[in-house]
Amino acid sequence: MDILGGLLMKVKDLIKELKWCDQDLEIFVHFDNDIHELHSIDATFEDRVDINLVENEDRISAPITKEEVINWLGSDWSFDNIVETLQELANGDYQQKQLQEDIKSSQND
Repeated sequence: MDILGGLLMKVKDLIKELKWCDQDLEIFVHFDNDIHELHSIDATFEDRVDINLVENEDRISAPITKEEVINWLGSDWSFDNIVETLQELANGDYQQKQLQEDIKSSQND
């Protein structure tokens, strides 16, 4: 079920949608072009239910696709450039998270 036109989903609507799902499936939230893990549900408020996501630094990013890597490499890549990048990753000079962010941000260029 989508939230359309600025309407908020009610708890009963969410339950209605989820009752047909495999109850053993994990829940992920798609937000800001990333996939986030559900951290917790806070139902202690009288006027709403909050669904909390895992903090940004701990979130699961959408997997990097082959096409995204090709786009990031561009048309002027060389074998030496790829070897250098792998060397930097292996030595910890280039962090995996930074590589992911660089590849993702290059898609907007």
